[in-house]
Parts: sequence; structure tokens; C-alpha cells
Amino acid sequence: GAGYAQPHAQELQEAAARARGEACGRGATQQDELQTPPQRRRALALALGAFALAGFSGGRGGRRAARAAEEAPAKAEGVAVFSAGDARFVQAAFESIRYKGISAVEVGRMADDTRAVRVTYNPAKCSYKALLGAFLRNTNPTQAGGQFADKGPPFRSVIWVSSETERELAKKAMKLMEDSGVFGPPVEKGKMVGGQIGKRQVVPFATEIADAIDFQPVPEDGQDFCKLKKDEYKELFAKSGRDRFFKDQFAPVSTTACQDGVCGFVYFPCTTDNRCMDVANGSW
Repeated sequence: GAGYAQPHAQELQEAAARARGEACGRGATQQDELQTPPQRRRALALALGAFALAGFSGGRGGRRAARAAEEAPAKAEGVAVFSAGDARFVQAAFESIRYKGISAVEVGRMADDTRAVRVTYNPAKCSYKALLGAFLRNTNPTQAGGQFADKGPPFRSVIWVSSETERELAKKAMKLMEDSGVFGPPVEKGKMVGGQIGKRQVVPFATEIADAIDFQPVPEDGQDFCKLKKDEYKELFAKSGRDRFFKDQFAPVSTTACQDGVCGFVYFPCTTDNRCMDVANGSW
């Protein structure tokens, strides 16, 4: 029937493309360019014949395999919850890596009124490490009792975990990022504040790791602020102090002072050497 013939027609087209040296978006190979027209016709005929034979001999098995694939249960999605002050800003952190396998980012509150975001993701494409990296890269984990101008328990920084595996990964990610010194005092007036040339002074993290409790999303009109009102979001991001803070902590800095016999140098706060970049990318 038509449903059976269509896949094989596509296979034949792909076979023809490969015979021309154009499959997968590639141009003709050097060998293809050297082939004479009869040689190309022969290669095309062989490819078409092979696919036709495979289609007629294995069609029934192919249909069974297709049905089995359709009936197989989809791999369960993962859910992770994070808190760090105004949840609208936390949502943006995960929207920036949605392409990695995130299907939804919801703004809401935990049962204890802590502001939070719930991230739904595909574990086969997006690792929990990648979520931790996006979170730590876009919060101030050294601030206790709130985030930026938002103070009090509802605005504290929390990684809500639902398993011991998540708990251990959260501990490890926080330890690596803390030890990197990226959240230490920034360069002031051309001089490092504490620390050394290649590393800032380490400041202990205050972000909590807690067992997940019930999450309740806010109504629809409170979702996706960073996407629906981009100009207003950008303005509030700057006014909140986040824009200046993240630039101070993560952007390369040119210093003018002399330290350890070196006068004038560029300091890169977040690198693979201090593991900060590994954590931010979820690649540790």
C-alpha cells in the first residue's frame, strides 16, 4: 500500500543521493568527481537495486519493527526544582539552555512559599549536571537569606533534590564552583581583593540543598515574563543588580597592579583550569 511504499521511496532517494556523493549535505567527493558518467550510472543502479531487494525481502519485519517502536513507552521525563530569589530571573537561566533538551520551565512557589522554578527535561539529552551549571552560573550562591534585593526565606537560594543521586551531584557541583573562586571578591581599582593572580579568594556558598516538596505553578499570566516582556525584563535585570554582578564575577578583567613580580595582567575568573567552566557547562 501507499504507507509501505513511501518509506522505501525515501530510501531510494537517499541511495541515489549517496551514489552522487551528495548525502548528508556533503558535496561530491574527489572520487565522485573523477568518476566517468557510466561509472556513476552503474553506482546508482547498484544502490537502487540493493534498496529495492532489501525492501521486498524485509518489508514485513520492517513494519513489525515500526509498530513496536510506536507502541514502546516514551522515556520518562525528569523534573528538577530550583530557587534563587525572584523566580522570573531563574526561569531565564534555564530558557538559555532549553535547546539541550528542556521541554518546560515553570514559575511558581513551593509549599513553604519559597519562590521557585520547575524544569521538565529529557535526561537522555540534558543531564542534571547541565541544569546545576545553569543555576549556579546565574545566581549568587554566596548570598544567604535571599537573592540581591529580595530578602527573606521565600527568596533564599535552594536546590530541591528528589534523590540521593541528585543530592550528591548538587554537593559536588557546588564544591567545584566554590573552590574555583569565581564568586570571590572582584578586582577593585586594578587590584585583586584577597586571593592570588590566578584565583580569587574563596567565599563559602550559602545555597541550600533540600528535599523537594510540593511545587505549585503561578497562573498562566505570571509565566514566561522573560520571553513575553523582553524589554521590561532586561530593565529589571539591570535594576536588580544582576547584570553588574555577573559581569564583575565572570568577565575577564585587566589589572594594573603588580603581584608576585607580574605587573599588569588579564584575569579570567571562570576557566576549565579552575573547573568553573566545567560546572557551568555541566561537563565535569
